[in-house]
Amino acid sequence: EIPPGMPGGRPFKTGTGRIAGRVLAAESGSPIRRAQVRINSPDIGMKTSLTDAQGRYEFHDLPAGRFNLHASKSGYVNVQYGQTRPFESGRPIELADRQVMEKADFNMPRGSIIAGRIVDEFGEPVADVMVSAMRQTWAGGRRRLVPGGRPAQTNDLGQFRLYGLPPGDYYVSASLRNMESFMFDVAGPGGPSGSSPASGYAPTYFPGTASPSDAQKVSVAVGQEAQQTDFALVPTRLSRITGVAMGADGKPLEGAMVN
Repeated sequence: EIPPGMPGGRPFKTGTGRIAGRVLAAESGSPIRRAQVRINSPDIGMKTSLTDAQGRYEFHDLPAGRFNLHASKSGYVNVQYGQTRPFESGRPIELADRQVMEKADFNMPRGSIIAGRIVDEFGEPVADVMVSAMRQTWAGGRRRLVPGGRPAQTNDLGQFRLYGLPPGDYYVSASLRNMESFMFDVAGPGGPSGSSPASGYAPTYFPGTASPSDAQKVSVAVGQEAQQTDFALVPTRLSRITGVAMGADGKPLEGAMVN
């Protein structure tokens, strides 16, 4: 029997240390209520605290060790303790045995927003499109686009809203991955069949291009909402890949899912 604790049966450690602080709005200094503060370390796993009406939080019974703290609240930029710039890492807290740290405060900037609408080549709204704010990085001398915040899904009007973004420059991408368009005849070959579209939609970047190099950046300041980022998905011709999936014994695998 695995005792209570972390995965693998290793028990949590406890102690007499305490970390407390406040979560405040960066622009006004006012307390942020019901913000979620998370603390984690190899010895305690991850624990969560919610701020009160004064923006205060507290973790107690902590062992000596090295802890990372994160704060999050809808509409604000997620921050790590000790973080001074967007996308950089924070700094851990070194806590000695029986130590009390009471001013582990967070200053959370209001998140930026990118809002818009996704349509098809006929100008009709497209629902269930996954929309992401991508930021530019460089690796090995080549430009790469990596996610810069949580994605959003379009509603029945084709509208999307990306919120809680750190200020900066973003490239907006949209991908339609509707599973209904990828369903197949599970009963096997033969019998009636329906028509299949010969075209679908390529991953598309604002203002309406399938090429990341032609994507147009959207710049947002702290707490700013960028609008008029509507664009149309780019139609593309669909291809088909067929084959046989076999097991180690050389026999065909029945019912296997291929992606």
